[in-house]
Amino acid sequence: MNIRTANAVLKAYDVLVAQPVTADGLSPMERDAIVISAIVNERGETLVLSRFGDAQWDLRPFFDQANVARSNKFISWDMSLPPALIDDSKAITYAWFKRGLPKSRPPIARGITTFAVASVMPFLRWLASVGVSNFSEMRQIHISNYIYLCKEELKLRPLPLYGRLRVIDFLWMFSADTLHPISRYPWGESSLWRVCGIGKVKGVESANRGVGRTDIIPHAKQSKIFNHCERIVHEMKNELAINGIAYHPSDHRMIIRCRNAVLYIVSITSGMRNDEAIGIEVGAWRREIKDGVLFCWVSTIEHKTRRFSR
Repeated sequence: MNIRTANAVLKAYDVLVAQPVTADGLSPMERDAIVISAIVNERGETLVLSRFGDAQWDLRPFFDQANVARSNKFISWDMSLPPALIDDSKAITYAWFKRGLPKSRPPIARGITTFAVASVMPFLRWLASVGVSNFSEMRQIHISNYIYLCKEELKLRPLPLYGRLRVIDFLWMFSADTLHPISRYPWGESSLWRVCGIGKVKGVESANRGVGRTDIIPHAKQSKIFNHCERIVHEMKNELAINGIAYHPSDHRMIIRCRNAVLYIVSITSGMRNDEAIGIEVGAWRREIKDGVLFCWVSTIEHKTRRFSR
């Protein structure tokens, strides 16, 4: 059994499926009792890892990616903040995780952990600092001031700004799930995308618009990097030919360099994301020649869409 299959078996699907998809209409006790994560141990016993009311949500069972640090698989709610802010933030995060946005699938676990850390908690701390204790007290002036803070003082560019302000958008979209809903649409006659400066700008049209920041690596430098990585891989092949796999003591630094080199080569030649490249299984590849052209195939999981890809 591979790691991916083992992770799937450990999730307590019967318990998770039985949970409500919204906290709306539940008493405080019922809300706090909602199971966020649970597993089944080797003896077949169901173990609840975290519930809605906990100060920390343990989302480890939902992560298949091998390149995510253990600390990034938890959401730690700052319980020193006003309870109403925390409870309603949990409610919108849970609603998104269970139902997704209109016309889209629910996010993967990495999506909600990033949302909580990068969007929810900074906003809650700022609201608390200006004396807001629940979202019903939030006014347009608060939203305007927070946008100014993020744009002018923190100098966030469009996409990071979108990630930071997204909590406000979710408070409106999932207002029915909150106990203290916001009173009006937060963006006036505009939208979150346009407030962030993204709008409908896509692809090559985003050049010099402050949307995309990563430059294309020049061909000359690309060649040097690629050749350097190939040399590292050949050095590792020679090392293994002499000493064999899992030899001891192994050259740990060489292994790390080889891992990074392989990751670069796979990524640059396939266009896969980092977590997809790391998800390639041993032996899950093949070569095929069609009309004189060599095609190379690998099998992995596309975590963003949860699809099996080749």
